Amino acid sequence: MAPSVITVTLTLPDIRTHRGSKVKLDTVFSVENVMNATGTLSFRRSTNNGVFQTIVTVEIDADGSDVILPNLTWVDEPPSGCHIYEAVLTLSLVVTSDFQSRAFNAIVFDPSKKATFLVNTQVN
Repeated sequence: MAPSVITVTLTLPDIRTHRGSKVKLDTVFSVENVMNATGTLSFRRSTNNGVFQTIVTVEIDADGSDVILPNLTWVDEPPSGCHIYEAVLTLSLVVTSDFQSRAFNAIVFDPSKKATFLVNTQVN
């Protein structure tokens, strides 16, 4: 049986940043009934309604696992503007998978306002 390819994308609401802002991104997925999975977990960013650009990717190799918990944390230093972030999980699987909890959040450190705020999305 040929492996199937599954892609799941989580998207955060718009985030506005100023010069010097930092955005800490965190994501985790819970995937059950997995056998011999390989794939990638990436963060992508669109700035001012531009094309999405991949900012970081990690490889996933879950040989013989029944449950995998791919996760990624990254600090982005975007230019000033309005940004949309995506967490994209792509898996090639031999056996069907069952996605459980998925979460993606951002903490924005904005030096111009001396403020920090949280942007969150979660699917159970």
